Amino acid sequence: MAKRGWIRKTADMKDRTEEIVRELIACAGGPAALPQALFRQGGGARANAKSDVHALQAWCLHILCVARRAEISGIYKTGTIDRAFMRELARLSTFDEGPKLAQEKLAKHGIALVIAAHLPKTYLDGAAMWTVDKVPVVGMTIRYDRLDNFWFCLLHELAHIGCHFPDGNGEVFIDDLQLRERNHERDDEREREADEWAQEALIPSELWDQHPARFSPSVQNVLSLARKADVHPAIVAGRIRHEMHNYRLLSQFVGTNEVGRLLMEDAA
Repeated sequence: MAKRGWIRKTADMKDRTEEIVRELIACAGGPAALPQALFRQGGGARANAKSDVHALQAWCLHILCVARRAEISGIYKTGTIDRAFMRELARLSTFDEGPKLAQEKLAKHGIALVIAAHLPKTYLDGAAMWTVDKVPVVGMTIRYDRLDNFWFCLLHELAHIGCHFPDGNGEVFIDDLQLRERNHERDDEREREADEWAQEALIPSELWDQHPARFSPSVQNVLSLARKADVHPAIVAGRIRHEMHNYRLLSQFVGTNEVGRLLMEDAA
């Protein structure tokens, strides 16, 4: 964390660990900011069991610290994050700077999107939480720098905020999206609901269910469905790869290395 500039670097860091940790907690909003769910259950239903709980806590505290310093122009109103809002957000994917535009749109509605690389032994893609100042926060790692992953993860975390703790209740959702592929039957209802909200915002079911792309993943079909859904082709390619359990398919479409160049330069 010191190497990344998240905490101050001192010559006697080992001797001053407790003091430095207290500074991080204070920056995040004090003891009340600590995501207590991490102590209890390792971060929730879709947190990787191999994760280091203390590293997860440190990452969350850093995200909260940055969120409290961020320029958030709007004030969040309960009910802002609904299906229509998420669909509008998904349409921003069609722009070259879509992830940046999404971050700006969220700030105008009082929502912080903070990007910070994952720490060793954390195994996470994103998280949803609130600051003590009642600002909803989506934290993302961009550990898989792909457009399809970014948009699904962003909307999944927003669904948690909109559906599962819309007023902030000290909870935190930690998501390793690889577990979505492995443990879908064991996911709790909130994870399945967040998946459904994100999926529907990106490609509405009435389009997906009737389009040949779902069983014939040709270039023509990918582009056709992307136009109909008004989203980036990476999103269609990502959906097809997920549904077919084939991640070698359509790799030229998923927007590899297209997110970090827009957001990581400003990452905390």
